[in-house]
Amino acid sequence: MNEKRKVTPYVDNKTFYKEICRYKEEQIENPDLQLYPVLAKAIMLIGTRLLNHRNFKNYNSQVKDEMLGDGVENCLRYFNNFNTDYKNPFAYFTQITWFAFIRRIKKEYAEQNGKTKFSDYLDNDDSFHIDGHDKDMKFTNSMLEFEKSKDCDRYYE
Repeated sequence: MNEKRKVTPYVDNKTFYKEICRYKEEQIENPDLQLYPVLAKAIMLIGTRLLNHRNFKNYNSQVKDEMLGDGVENCLRYFNNFNTDYKNPFAYFTQITWFAFIRRIKKEYAEQNGKTKFSDYLDNDDSFHIDGHDKDMKFTNSMLEFEKSKDCDRYYE
């Protein structure tokens, strides 16, 4: 009963580093080389596990999907910038994913804030107000009526 459970890391940093070095060596000979499935799986695991962090836990699934997509996209974009002298690829890709999540949250917040401001503007706008004398729904152009009532030769019709 008192057995200690051995916790294995979900991304082994040493194997991840070795695979990246092997990929970069082969990429020199073949620049169009696709990313190894092991590396792609590790990047996806970093993103999905980071979504369970307390800072990102309470967002809805749609926002989480957008966050994960942005995180993976940024990791793939900056994959070739990883310096193999730095032997901690897990930290490198976690930071990239973290900041991609933060940028997505800021975008979602700005979009939601803009929608709220616009709806508040529409609620406070008096131009959409229908007065009691407009119940017959016969709206007229007051500028046209004014021009017609003037003693001038031009009419806008």
